[in-house]
Amino acid sequence: MGWGLGTLHDLPKGTFVYKYIGEILTNTELYERNATLDADWGSEKELKDEEALCLDATICGNVARFVNHRFEDANMIDIPVEIETPDRHYYHIAFFTLRDVKAMDELTWDYMIRLQ
Repeated sequence: MGWGLGTLHDLPKGTFVYKYIGEILTNTELYERNATLDADWGSEKELKDEEALCLDATICGNVARFVNHRFEDANMIDIPVEIETPDRHYYHIAFFTLRDVKAMDELTWDYMIRLQ
């Protein structure tokens, strides 16, 4: 568990909560940064820098970086929203509620990372 983040108001299902803010890094840059954290997910072997970029909020980010992970019963979902660029390569990550969330409930999302 990290710090956690809650809501002061009731949020109906489908409510936009915030977008995830961070630095855009290449896969190699993210792998090198995470190597010091022992956070190896194995992606560096499969992804090429020209094929994928990563969004990292470790150094520069907003409140979204404090949201805790919850398997299967998370109350938010992340939706990629395409940004108007010539190559259609960049996205904003927007968070919406999956169900009604009561005031003072913790906001959570499922990172969709399954460790074997």
